[in-house]
Amino acid sequence: MSERRPARTKILVVAAASVAGLLLGVRPGVASCAGPTVVVHQSASTRTITVVGSGWLSGCNDTGTGCSKTGPVDPIADVRLFILRRSGPRMPIGSASPDRGGAFSLAISVPKLPRGRYRLFAEAPGGYPRAAASFVYRPPGSNSA
Repeated sequence: MSERRPARTKILVVAAASVAGLLLGVRPGVASCAGPTVVVHQSASTRTITVVGSGWLSGCNDTGTGCSKTGPVDPIADVRLFILRRSGPRMPIGSASPDRGGAFSLAISVPKLPRGRYRLFAEAPGGYPRAAASFVYRPPGSNSA
């Protein structure tokens, strides 16, 4: 019987939170503007990485109250891409032009780099918004472990 008590407590807590939300005028499903993202994929046989980005828009098109722009949303032009190793300078590796939905996919030939952990940074002109992704670079011919 004691196992049923925690489940019943959870149900009561959820019900109380729902009622409180209704009384306070909280609207479910309303979100603030999400920031842009980048993901890095590496080819196993070449010195090529593919950078995939989404959310590279000049404003937001949701129904939240945190947006700085209303009306049409445009893609950010010229998203600059950099690679950074823990103890080294930022190396520019290219730029991307997002489509109307704020997405891009760009294959980039990586300069000769040693195997190791890197961060890829993507940023709009002026430095904001920006996004980053960590990845382990494995040059062709290096073991995969």
